[in-house]
Amino acid sequence: MEDSTIITKIKHKDFDAFNQLIHKYENLVFSIILKVVNNDEDARDIAQEVFLSVFNKIHTFRNESSLATWIGRIAYNLAINHIKKHKTEYSNTIVESQLTTVSPEETIIAQEKSDFIQEQIELLPQKYRSVLLLYHKNNMSYKEISLITKTSESSVKTNIFRARKMLKEKLTTYLK
Repeated sequence: MEDSTIITKIKHKDFDAFNQLIHKYENLVFSIILKVVNNDEDARDIAQEVFLSVFNKIHTFRNESSLATWIGRIAYNLAINHIKKHKTEYSNTIVESQLTTVSPEETIIAQEKSDFIQEQIELLPQKYRSVLLLYHKNNMSYKEISLITKTSESSVKTNIFRARKMLKEKLTTYLK
């Protein structure tokens, strides 16, 4: 079913259409939230809040962006608000692809490098970490990220550049 049809039906309190919307966007919502809070349980709770918010605010959707971007923005904002509300340090990790190695020594070295990279990503300031993970992990465009984070595309590009630069400096020092 097309998004426009789903939206119309949800505005008329059609719960089947709402279930279709949830099924269509649950992976996107969960992955965005998880990149910010890095906690499965909190991410599930926030995802429920996101879909409740979508249901209650669907009448405010104005087709200025795609439905996915609008829902993604809600997910991102609720995740950020959750962090602020709980004043807890949340971090994100990138799941590294499994490396095929020949020896146990190479496996250990690869795991240490992976752990170090994850630690360094977790240490990045939240605004850099978020855009970096949305861009690389979720394969989102600069425009989509700017809509979700409510920043300009140039800010998104700058923040990704700065995050990469910080990681490069840390990795260069580590690998020496």
